Amino acid sequence: MKSIPRQSFKELVEHNQSPSVTIYSPMVVAGSEVQQNPIRFKNLLNEARKVLSEEQQGMLEPAEKLLQDPMFWQYQGPGLAVFIAPGVFKYYHLPLDVEPLVQVSQHFHISPLIRVFNEDGQFHILTFSMGSARLYQASHFDLEEVELGPGVPKSLDEALEGLQKEKALNYHSQNTGGGAEAVYHGHDDPNAHRQDLLRWFRPLAQEVSRLLNHNGGGPLVLAGVEYLHPIFKEALSYPGLVEKGVTGSPEEWSEKELLEKAWPCVEEVVKAKEVATLERLNNLSGSGKTSEQLEEVVKESLQGRVDTLFLRRGHQVWGEWMEKEGADFEVKKATPPLAEELANLAAIYTIRKGGKVHVINPETMPREANLAALFRY
Repeated sequence: MKSIPRQSFKELVEHNQSPSVTIYSPMVVAGSEVQQNPIRFKNLLNEARKVLSEEQQGMLEPAEKLLQDPMFWQYQGPGLAVFIAPGVFKYYHLPLDVEPLVQVSQHFHISPLIRVFNEDGQFHILTFSMGSARLYQASHFDLEEVELGPGVPKSLDEALEGLQKEKALNYHSQNTGGGAEAVYHGHDDPNAHRQDLLRWFRPLAQEVSRLLNHNGGGPLVLAGVEYLHPIFKEALSYPGLVEKGVTGSPEEWSEKELLEKAWPCVEEVVKAKEVATLERLNNLSGSGKTSEQLEEVVKESLQGRVDTLFLRRGHQVWGEWMEKEGADFEVKKATPPLAEELANLAAIYTIRKGGKVHVINPETMPREANLAALFRY
């Protein structure tokens, strides 16, 4: 399945071209109802076609070709997202449920993706065994491998290569309860083995810290054979390390299984950030540093003033954001699909200007608001 890379999400946020077509289609992943997936998508595609000129309809052809591919519809996630514009055709299988939606405007509709790419909900996972190490950037819904620097050893063998040849290591696999794991041979002195591991872990830990700090920090979860955890922690100096880690053999897990094991380790830490920001927003209510008014929030997002934006999940406000003389704006009512979802517009400009966006459940929103913004000043 084709999941959505973070770089592609950034490109969708930055996109600014008319007409831009966004289609979200809920998918059935198993059973006889799978046959309804292309039918639902075709109906949504027809909604977009109705509001496009005959010339513009040509850009829908790549999406129409998907309807002729039976295998495409057999392997789906809970949601399908399709983004179409002149010279642009992207589709992604989503790891979360979506509501059916068609938008034709100047921007793509990215709000449903924020649950995956919310910066405060992101963390990192470092997997290690005797034979390999991998770093991942993750959220509750997905993960993506982060490439380690070319000079960083990816295994113990690589770390020791060029050093004392007589201490070369041999590995074999044996089943040890949780599964196969590389077993070390060649040292009578356990402390010598530990020192060899530290030769590997020190440059690895330094590179991990560099990458995480470059990406804005955040929690780090360790995943690997249990006895390696304390040795790596000795080499690592990173304040975001989560105390609880995942033990076992990472080579045996799929990426989905790795994420399922790592998320409970970091869930409370991730959610605490969101709660703290909501508390700050509530404490500043009435100070002029927050707003729950749609027009003000959209206007201030365009000006780059929004630090953090909270959107009520499932709530949509359709219209057009019309620029007036000077720097003033006004909302003009409009109906989908040929309209702009205004909360989505606020989210786009908040992210473009370096702010953060959260899509949260209605019961979590302060004062039952539909959206709320915390301003930078």
